[in-house]
Amino acid sequence: MVAIAAMAMAAASCGSSAEKSAEKSVEAEVSSVVASVEAGIDSAKVAVVYFHGDRRCKTCVAVENNARVTVEKLSANGANVKFFEVNADKSESAPLVEKYQIMGSSLLIIANGEATNVTSEYFPLGKDAAAFEGTLTQRLSSLLQ
Repeated sequence: MVAIAAMAMAAASCGSSAEKSAEKSVEAEVSSVVASVEAGIDSAKVAVVYFHGDRRCKTCVAVENNARVTVEKLSANGANVKFFEVNADKSESAPLVEKYQIMGSSLLIIANGEATNVTSEYFPLGKDAAAFEGTLTQRLSSLLQ
C-alpha cells in the first residue's frame, strides 16, 4: 500500500511538472508567433494584415489572395510593404486578435504605428481582382510616399 501511494504521488508530481513544462512551451510558441508578426509589422513602412478563421468563404479567400498579390507586386518594385496572414482561430494568435480588436475575417493596413481596419472597403471588391488590386495599390502607394 505504501508503495502504491508513493507511486501515485510521484506520478502526480511528474504530471504537474509535465503540465507546467507544456504550459511554458505553449507560452513560448505564442510569444514567438506574436513577436515574429509584430517585428515584421514594425520593420515595414506599411503592413497589410489579413485575419481569418479556420473556415472561410470564397470571398475571404479571394481577399487574402488579392491582398497578397498586390503587396508582392509592390514589394517586387522595391516598396517597403509586407503582407501577413493570421489565423484568428489559433490560440497563438489571441494576443494579436485582442490587440487589433478583430472579430471575424478582417483586413488591416498598418502605417506609422496606426492600424486601420479596411474590411468594409475591400471585402466587396474581393472577387474583382483588378478593382481590388487597383484600389489597394493606390492606397498603399500614397502611404509609402
